[in-house]
Amino acid sequence: MTDLVLVNATVLTMDPSRPRASAVAVAGGRITALDEVPAAAEHVVDLRGATVAPGFHDAHNHMIARPRSAASTSCTRRSPGGPRRRSRGSG
Repeated sequence: MTDLVLVNATVLTMDPSRPRASAVAVAGGRITALDEVPAAAEHVVDLRGATVAPGFHDAHNHMIARPRSAASTSCTRRSPGGPRRRSRGSG
């Protein structure tokens, strides 16, 4: 049985011989058909012309890492042997 059918879409297939489709059917997490709407589908979603593009979705990010690293960065004058600070007047 088909789990999901996306209809009324602009599906970018990334296949040069068939670059676009208007519907996509999914079963078991895999695309099973393009432009064919199976008679029985658990969910049918009308995308109203929205674009569907293939991709890898990695839901994690490191938003907290930058503030933590900035908070632990020393903003004091350089220590001997450390990086040189530029004065505002030098180019």
